[in-house]
Amino acid sequence: MVLSPLALVVLLAVPLLFGAATLRALGLRFATDRIGYLGWAWLVGCLGLAVLETVRLLFELPSPRSVVTGAVLASGALLLVRWRASPVPRAGPPWKARGLGERLLAGALALVLLVTLTRILRGSLAVMVVDDETNFWALRAKLFFQAGSFGGAYAEAMKLRALPNGSYPFLNPLLQLWVFDLAGTITHQINRLPIEVCSFALYLCAASAFRRWSQPWIGAALLVLLATCSQSDFVARKANSDVLVALGALVAVDALARWRDEGHGGWLGLASLAGAFLLWLKKEGTLYVLAFAVAWCLLHARDRASLRRIVQPSPRTLWVLPLVVVLAVTTIHNTWFDAAGSYQLDGQALMGVLTYLPANVLPALAYLFGLALKPSFNLVPAMFLVLAVVFGGSALRSPVLRTVPLMLLVATGVCFLAFVKATPADLDWLLDTAGTRVLFQAVPLELLWIAALAQRLFDASEEPRPLETIDVPRGKGV
Repeated sequence: MVLSPLALVVLLAVPLLFGAATLRALGLRFATDRIGYLGWAWLVGCLGLAVLETVRLLFELPSPRSVVTGAVLASGALLLVRWRASPVPRAGPPWKARGLGERLLAGALALVLLVTLTRILRGSLAVMVVDDETNFWALRAKLFFQAGSFGGAYAEAMKLRALPNGSYPFLNPLLQLWVFDLAGTITHQINRLPIEVCSFALYLCAASAFRRWSQPWIGAALLVLLATCSQSDFVARKANSDVLVALGALVAVDALARWRDEGHGGWLGLASLAGAFLLWLKKEGTLYVLAFAVAWCLLHARDRASLRRIVQPSPRTLWVLPLVVVLAVTTIHNTWFDAAGSYQLDGQALMGVLTYLPANVLPALAYLFGLALKPSFNLVPAMFLVLAVVFGGSALRSPVLRTVPLMLLVATGVCFLAFVKATPADLDWLLDTAGTRVLFQAVPLELLWIAALAQRLFDASEEPRPLETIDVPRGKGV
């Protein structure tokens, strides 16, 4: 069943309204960054929509009426709060003051968005019948819709372990549930739309981040590299969570770096919400958050004052609350239903790593290195690795962006251990099904780091050299 035009408008407008109101309360306006604003609004709006869907399932409220009412009321309350938030200054030069680099970035972004639209339309012709998007992302949304709560058919499926990876966070299914609510029935194509729109949001946020940390013409080139990865085509046509992980990680690191650079609390709020978005997606999202925390502590281990500022309670500490709430919701859900899934962190997983590591380590390393060198990734992972080894993180001014190489190293290491715990017979299948997607999730972050490094090298080449002292021989007196 296809949504009516009005339902389609509501599907897109409610998350955008909720997201825009939240950004406004943080002091982030459309004028702050006219490229990234809609991408940020969609991410934050999807997070808020998932919260409203969770509340309506918990209290068995009718939908979509309860969700739309809740979004409107919450948006109104947030717009009242906005008067207390000081506006964030404009990021970068005014968009109207376009030089050649700005025009190149605008043209690249327009082309990328157009290509993404064609990918989404092409993907929408295919019915969900196979793969992960059907087997547990859409399946969970269908169970939510049938039960109308966390009980009924959903509880029965969890009890019988009929839902694969039942311990996974469930923001993605909640977004698909929103489509079912508006359609009044289960659909098999259009429910991809909220996830597909995240591809648009990814390119908007990436273009904004590249422009913020580098020259616009460099940002244009990197944006094209991102959009022409073969995996970018795949994620734009599917309802998997990989594009959501890539979007959340990019926005979280970019916003946190802007906060450290500019000092405005609005960026910290956006980073916090993007972090909560990551934690509610899948295991890789949680891994990125933890990997960043580990990398930050390792890089600042000698700077006790910096670590003390993080631990010491302050008004900024409240921004940890969204992350804690998301973790609590997932933990309570999994404990209540005794949920299980792949990549569990338990003794059995550790024994699998110890048992199969000798046999799996070389094939897994060879596969990942070969994947990084494939033209389908435009050599971005390989280029990032070489630049990180040659220049290191110290070449960047931003302490947050300096953390990215170590963060990705930690995350990749944990994923590698998850791969090698498989039996040698299952290793090839696991690498083929998960390796490409895991590698793609890090590409936007790698490109952001490359953009910042390119700008740093560009600035260094233009820094004036100090005048050399010239010894002038003293003349003899007359």
